[in-house]
Amino acid sequence: MDYRKYLTENLTPTETAILETLILQNENHLKKLREDKSVHKKDLILYLRLHYGIHIDERTLREKIRLMFQKGIPVGGHSGKAGYYVLEEEEIQRIINEDRSRCRCLLDHAHSGDKMLSRRR
Repeated sequence: MDYRKYLTENLTPTETAILETLILQNENHLKKLREDKSVHKKDLILYLRLHYGIHIDERTLREKIRLMFQKGIPVGGHSGKAGYYVLEEEEIQRIINEDRSRCRCLLDHAHSGDKMLSRRR
């Protein structure tokens, strides 16, 4: 898949830098340079600082990745793999499944709290 098509004017400079970095890592992975396709958070933060002069923390990076995904940019990560990377279709489906499962767990937790409060009244 040509991920460069996602490098558009709709991205902020920080989002563009993140996507360019993840695309480069993915291309190196595809060229079999013995590199994992994911970039660990701390390594991505350091790369952005050194090569783009962008200073962000892990929380801001997580927010940027989430916003990019919401804009339709296939970047992210899932619990089975450390770091962030450009996503294949099956990996996007895995994220969707994880999110739905997490939502069900949170709803169950909230309902348990409601039951505790209703018993005390």
